[in-house]
Order: sequence, then C-alpha cells, then structure tokens
Amino acid sequence: MERGGVARPAPFFLTIRGKGVLFWQENFTGILMSAPRRLKNFLRCTAVSVLLLATTALHAAPRTEADERLLATARLWRDVKLYHLAVARGEVDWDAALVASLPAIRAATTPAQFHAAIDGLMASLQDPLTRGGPAQFAPPVELKPAQPVVEWLAGDIALLHVHDNAAIAKLRTQTDAITARAKGVILDLRPSAAGPASQSIDEFIARLIDKPLTLPTLRYLAHSGYAPVRGDTSGGYQTTLATDLAKQLLPAARGHAIPIVFLIDNRVSPPLSALALQRAGQAWIVATGALAPLPRPVEIDEKYTVRFSAGELVFEDGSTPAGADVEIKADPRSAPDSPAVVAALDVLRKAPAVRKTGHATALPIRQIERPYAEMRFPELAWRQLAVVKLWAVMDAFFPYKTLMDRSWNEALPLFFKRMETVTNAQEYALAIAEMTTWLQDSHVYAYSAELNRYFGTADAGIKLSRIEDKIVVTGIASPELPGRGELKVGDVLLAVDGEDAQRRLERLQTVIAGSTPWYRDVTSLHRLTGGPSETTAKLRVVAQDGTQHEVALERKRGWTWSEKTDPVFRVLDENVGYVDLTGLEQGQVGAMFEAVKNTRALILDMRGYPRGVFWLLARGLNVNGAPTAAKFARPLRRALSPNEERFQFDQPLAPAGSAPYRGQLVMLINEQAISQSEHTALFVEAAAPVTFIGSPTAGADGDITNTVLPGDIMVSFSGHEVRHADGRQLQRVGIQPHILAKPTIAGIRTGRDEVLERALEFVKNGR
Repeated sequence: MERGGVARPAPFFLTIRGKGVLFWQENFTGILMSAPRRLKNFLRCTAVSVLLLATTALHAAPRTEADERLLATARLWRDVKLYHLAVARGEVDWDAALVASLPAIRAATTPAQFHAAIDGLMASLQDPLTRGGPAQFAPPVELKPAQPVVEWLAGDIALLHVHDNAAIAKLRTQTDAITARAKGVILDLRPSAAGPASQSIDEFIARLIDKPLTLPTLRYLAHSGYAPVRGDTSGGYQTTLATDLAKQLLPAARGHAIPIVFLIDNRVSPPLSALALQRAGQAWIVATGALAPLPRPVEIDEKYTVRFSAGELVFEDGSTPAGADVEIKADPRSAPDSPAVVAALDVLRKAPAVRKTGHATALPIRQIERPYAEMRFPELAWRQLAVVKLWAVMDAFFPYKTLMDRSWNEALPLFFKRMETVTNAQEYALAIAEMTTWLQDSHVYAYSAELNRYFGTADAGIKLSRIEDKIVVTGIASPELPGRGELKVGDVLLAVDGEDAQRRLERLQTVIAGSTPWYRDVTSLHRLTGGPSETTAKLRVVAQDGTQHEVALERKRGWTWSEKTDPVFRVLDENVGYVDLTGLEQGQVGAMFEAVKNTRALILDMRGYPRGVFWLLARGLNVNGAPTAAKFARPLRRALSPNEERFQFDQPLAPAGSAPYRGQLVMLINEQAISQSEHTALFVEAAAPVTFIGSPTAGADGDITNTVLPGDIMVSFSGHEVRHADGRQLQRVGIQPHILAKPTIAGIRTGRDEVLERALEFVKNGR
C-alpha cells in the first residue's frame, strides 16, 4: 500500500539492566508497546481461524532435541545478523559462516558436540569479546570488617574501596581530604557481595580533572521495521546505526589532575569517564578479562549461553576505546598486597604511554542481502540457510505473528528437513513458497524464475471469480479475436488442460499465501489458466444452457482489456452520487465533490484498487472531525533491548474543508479490495458514518517490504500492523459489510451489478 505523509519515528534508545552485567543505558521518551502474545489477539480472529488454531495445537508434534537445537541456532544467527557491527559492515560473511557450520550442527548428537559446533560458528566473527558457556563472573571482592573507603599507600597513593553504593556515600564525605593529599589514586570498582555500585562515580572524578572531559558514547544497530532489499516502500522502514550525543564531564571548582588506575572485573562495565581519562593519558585500566561494553546473551540451552558484542563505544572523532591496559586473573582480594592492587601500583609507577585506539567506520554502508542468483539449485546447506533466513526475518519483523494459525517456530524444522528431499530448482522454490503460506498474509508473495515457470509466464486472458461456490468467467480480454467468442461471461469453468479446476486451484493454493480464504481464491484464480506463452489452454466449461463444451484459448502476455466507458463519477437516478474509486485520480477529487455536493447519497465503489485518493477523499468527508484514521504498530529490534518491541503510532486524519459532504454515505466492497483499498475504507469510516455493502475485503494492510533468499527468490510481506482507528483488528478479518451482497451467476450472465443494485435499494428504503 502506498501512503504519504506518515511521520517516520526517530531513532531512540532504551534503558536496560542485565542480570550480573551492567549495560550502559539511555532513555527513550517515545511511545513503546511491548509485544506479548495475548489471548485477545486470537479471540479477534474469525471463528474458522480459532478452530484451526485449536486443531493445530492439539495435533502439533512435540519438538525433538534436534528441533530445539535448530531453533537455538536460528535465534543466535538472527541476533548476530541484526546486531553485530562486523556483520553489518560486511567484514564477516555471516551467510557463509552458517553454511560452513551446518554440517557439524546437523551431525551433533550430544550437547558437547552441539556447543562445539556453535563455537565454530561464532569463531567466524573473529571477535575477542565473544563468549560461550555458562556465565563466569568474577567472585565478589573480599573486604575487611568495617572496611575503610580509603587506605593510604606509600607515596601518598590513595587506594579507594568503592565496591557498592554505601562506599560511594562515604567517599563523598572524604573527597576533600583525598584530593588534597593524593599523588595518585587506585579506584577499585570491583563489586562486593552487596554491589555493584549503581550510583555514578563522576562527581568524585570531577575533582581529579582540570579540563573538560568528553565521554565516549554508544553506537549500535536499531531496526525500525525491515528495510526492503529491492525497491522502496512508503513504510519508512530503516536500519540505523544509532549514536547518542556525547556528554562532557566538567572539572569541579577545586579540581586538579591526579593520575588514576581503575580496577574493573567482568561484573561491571568501566565508567565512561575512565575510558575518556585513559584516552587522555591520565588514567589506566586494570581488568580481569576483556571489556565488553554491550554483551548480548543468547541462550542456546539450559547449560550454554553465547554472549557477543552488540555495539561499541566511540569518541567524538569516531575512535573506539583501547580496552584494558593490563589484564589479570580474577582474584577476590583487595588488600594493598593483593595481585590487583600490586598490578595497579606497577602501572602508576611506570605510567605507560597511551594505547592506540581503534577507528570505527565513519559512514557504514548498508550491506544488501545477496540473492545468490548463480545458485539456480543451491546445495543443501545453502537451501537450509534460505529456510533459516526466511524464518529469522519473519520472526523478527513480521507484524502479524500472533494472528497465525500455526506457530512460526514449527515451520523452521519442518522446512529445514524438507530441503533434504527436494531434488531440483523448482521443488526448492516451491518449498520456500509453501513455507511462506504459514504467514497467512495476502501481501506475502514468493517470486523467482522457477516459480514463474511453475505458475506460467502467460495466461488465457480471462477473469475468474468464485460465485455460488463455482468458478465463473467474469471477464474476457479481446473477445473479438478468433475462437474467443466461444467463451461467454457467466460460463462455469470445470477443468483446465484436463485437470479438474477445483483440484488445480487447491494445488496452487499450497504455495500461495492468503490472509483470508476468499482473497487466496482471488490470487489463485488469477493464475488458474497460467502456462507457457504461445501454448493453448484447453478449458472445459458449462454454458448458460447447461451444456458442457471445450474451449481452446491461446496463452500470451499482456492481454488488452476493454476500458470502462462510464464516467468515473456521476449522478445516478433519484439524485444519488456514484464514484468509481478504482478510476478516480487525485486531481479529480475536487471536481467530484463539486459534482455530488447536492446529492442525497453518495456511493463509493471500492471493489478493486484505488489510486491514492484516501487523504483527499477523507478530508472532503470528515464530518466526524476525527483526528485519527488508523493505528499502526511497527516491529522494533535494537541491540540494547532483550525484548520484542513495537513502535505504535496513529495515522492522522486531516480536518474537513469548508463544506464536507453531509449526505448518506455507502461504500461498496468485495474480496478484491486489498491493502490501500482497505486503508481507504479505514479513512472513510473514521471520517463519516458509512454503510459497507458487499462482501468482506481481503484482510491485508500494511506497507509491503521484502527480502531475498539463495536462488534469487524474493519474498514480500506486510511490514506494519494496521488496525481500525478504534483498535479493532483488520488483518485476516477484512472490512466486514453491514449488508452482505454478492453477485449471482444469473446476474453475471445478464450483465447486472447486483451489489450496486442492493446499495441503491438501501439508499431508497433504508434497509
């Protein structure tokens, strides 16, 4: 759906504290909505959907140990793909890394073998901050009874025990005495059993500096929806390398420069001021283990967790901190003769030169997903990579997961194993297409050369609809051409090329996604006569007189359909206005309202796809003075957040012009109204009292985005969740008519528009 004027959300940050490890934090003041799976989402589905969901739950096979390992692998691969900066910068081929690791992952039969395979996958990152296994935290620092905050060492070196919040409070009362005497400071920040200290130490640090200190800031990946791999979208989906504004620490009034050594262990991140002082040559860091500013944990199983760096700290010139000056083994002692304090004293005496800092990429370039077009039929590991990639993208960014009849997690092992049995390029593409049907979204399409060949690159040039549970011809292109006159509008289709039409439809529907059964029919019927170009489609039909006969029609591309001859907007009998929204252009909206302003009623025909007029249309109808047309929710994925999140916002509705239309309002709808058509209905219902007449719409809204998979398969899907302005569900339900009206076969054969007739009857009689 194309839409303009929607404000795009700005980048933002979230405050988090992880268990056992402090994450540096910033606040975000926008609107956030967590995304738990709630029963109400299911209750809003149709009765059929609820029944299918219950049936699936009853019969779903329990996942095997191998299935659980696959899911854990896919989650890890997904998170590294989304959040590791080396992958985002193209420094690591993360696709190839999984392909290389899959044989070992598949072959693993014990936890140890599986963990080793995961370690092999993570080794491809060449990231020294990556850790696997149970969390190994340093032990709490051992303290003396009534441990003083300050111990004076030889040479007026102040050893400061700042292991918890109580120590920080005591430090404040002794700051003057310490700064007046100290020739050097060892600041031991390793947590005690009561720690770690959550209060900032910067008030004290400000007494130890004599010039402003620019602190490093966080840089990490944030995904606001899924940016399309091919083409563009009006959804505004984007990936941001988010960087907070750097802060400065100003010296206190009596501040003066004193050399400092910070003692850090792996249970606490170094203060930003420590990293800035290290860069300035006034401080050094002694640590037990490598410093990881943004460790992101991914649980592989109960006994094994992988932690990887999901961001970086940067200074104002783009450089990154140097890390610890000295690394020592973990030791809980903190006395003056302990290994940590001895190492700190050694650093103070030697005052080593400032370590060279790293430089991050100033302007990272987005790495576009590779289609691997050269892999017409990929090898097994690449086929299985395709399944993992499809699962990962949809698991992170598909907004309607809670409305699916089957768990997306069940699709992963099923189609991962399916890839072992496909034998050619077409079977591979069809398996991917079948996997997409689990999403139950009419915006989901799988495109590839192989799928084009399967569905047919040409068709017989006829329109088909399901009417009275039969497949009926409702349109014929170029009926004047030789042989095409044997087929008539209203004929019932029985077979195509000797294959029963209904069975052919069901075969196609195994690989065609749909939000609702009725729109799945629309898409499948469009492809029912498909085949190679310049071949003949042999159709078995039932004519109006009840006789059966066969019609042979040429298949080709680019059929010419007769243009509509009636004006797009006009006044019908009894002073009723009519507008064909499938033909109304934006530049015609003003003239349309002028033409119908004095009519008693206005019928808006939305049986098809409009041309972007909903903003202007709703403005001319907004007698309700409604401020909101629809509600949106977009998936958010950010390196600092361990949770699934959503950005929720309202789409505004423009206030009415000077003279909005105030007559009775009717909108005609049917199963062919999808996406922007349904969005137009949302705008209209918010703007004015309207009666919907016809049949339910497709039930798919939200700007489309896409991804690509090995073998050059592109998959599109809805990137937003869209709801009615009052919060009601639209997806998989559609716009429901107030008055049900459908065409009949008899009406089609005689050229009647029975839905419009029903609307005119309603306008006339009020029922």
